[in-house]
Amino acid sequence: MSNYYYIVSEMFDYPSHLHMLNTTSTTLELQWNPVNCSLLNSSLSDYVVQYGSGLVTTTTINTNSTASKYTITELTPYTLYTFQVAGVCGEDNGGFSTAIRLMTSEDSEI
Repeated sequence: MSNYYYIVSEMFDYPSHLHMLNTTSTTLELQWNPVNCSLLNSSLSDYVVQYGSGLVTTTTINTNSTASKYTITELTPYTLYTFQVAGVCGEDNGGFSTAIRLMTSEDSEI
């Protein structure tokens, strides 16, 4: 008699279509398609945004919101950043979105 073992992995949904809505020299507003937590028999509690200058995401922000957009503040003018977002289903982080690279506007002094 053979023994069969089944590995059940949880399927995490991830935010898709991450894109920029608006930018200034020090802020950047992101938006994405919402996460579906029903695969985990859970509900969405909030989102986590990771970002950093260049190619590395060094800062993590818990949005404390289920809204599928967020504005990041206190950025450096005319700087390239990498962003990614994950939904939090219950107490578990889902998968992160595909990372995108965006640049803040130049500082406009008059």
